[in-house]
Amino acid sequence: MSDDAGTGARSLRGNLCDSAALGASALCLVHCLLLPIVLVALPGLGSGLGTSELVHVVLILVAVPVSGYALVEGRRQSGSAVALLMGLAGLALLTVGVLAGEAFETRATVVGSLLLAVAHVTNWRLRNGRRAG
Repeated sequence: MSDDAGTGARSLRGNLCDSAALGASALCLVHCLLLPIVLVALPGLGSGLGTSELVHVVLILVAVPVSGYALVEGRRQSGSAVALLMGLAGLALLTVGVLAGEAFETRATVVGSLLLAVAHVTNWRLRNGRRAG
C-alpha cells in the first residue's frame, strides 16, 4: 500500500469515526434532554427505560475509543490540536457526568456532549480543509 493510499484510508476511517461520534453525541443529547420529559409524561416507563447507570458507562466506554481515534487522527492530519483539546474536555465532562451522580449529571453530560460534537465538526473541517488545500 502506498503512503498516499494509507493516508487516504486513515482519513476515511477518521471521517467515519467523526460521523459516528457526532451521531452518538446527538443521541446522548436526546437521551439527556428528552428522557426526563418522557418519564414524566409516562411514569410507567421509569421502571426500566434508560435509568440504569450502566447505559451511561457503556456510552463512555464506546465514546472514548471512537472519539479518541478520530480526534488523534485529525490532529495528526491537520496539525491542529484545537479539536483534540475540545474533545478531551467534552469526554472529561461526560465522565464527570457519570461519576458525579444526580447533582451534576445532566449539566455535565449536556455540555460535554455539545463540546464533543463541536470538536468532531471542527476535526472534520480541519482534516478535509487540509486535503483540499
